[in-house]
Amino acid sequence: MEAVKHPAEVVREHIARYLGPFTSKTAVQMMAKQKLGSDPDQVTRDQVPDLLDALGPTLRTLLGKNGAETVTADIRRELAL
Repeated sequence: MEAVKHPAEVVREHIARYLGPFTSKTAVQMMAKQKLGSDPDQVTRDQVPDLLDALGPTLRTLLGKNGAETVTADIRRELAL
């Protein structure tokens, strides 16, 4: 049986494919604290759109507009948002 992942972990895993594990972990941690006022493991599924909005400028800078849209669409699909 597969363990249920925290929503922020799903986000981190998706962006880690492009940014690497350390950078993705740091980015999710930083944005969760700054924009949501919580630790990543406390981010709810309903807060993921706000987390993705906070990560948007970084993702667009590093992945380009299309790449950022692709990764966020994949995250939304996995979390059924």
